[in-house]
Amino acid sequence: GEALTKAAERNVVQITYQPVIHALSSLLKAASDAGQIQPTILPDDVLLLAGALWRVPQDQAGLKQTERLLNIILRGLR
Repeated sequence: GEALTKAAERNVVQITYQPVIHALSSLLKAASDAGQIQPTILPDDVLLLAGALWRVPQDQAGLKQTERLLNIILRGLR
């Protein structure tokens, strides 16, 4: 049932969270060292921002909204 689904979901998040954070940390450090982004950006910040993109509708209006959101996110990192 739903409890098993939620438990499985938590398990996947627990297994994948640290590798994703590690990868984001490496990317953010390289971008910061190159002077492309602010040095204060944390991987958790990027994940939270990216989470907004998962809620965008899967239609033409959603595509336009995704472009706007990505533009805001990327400008904010600089």
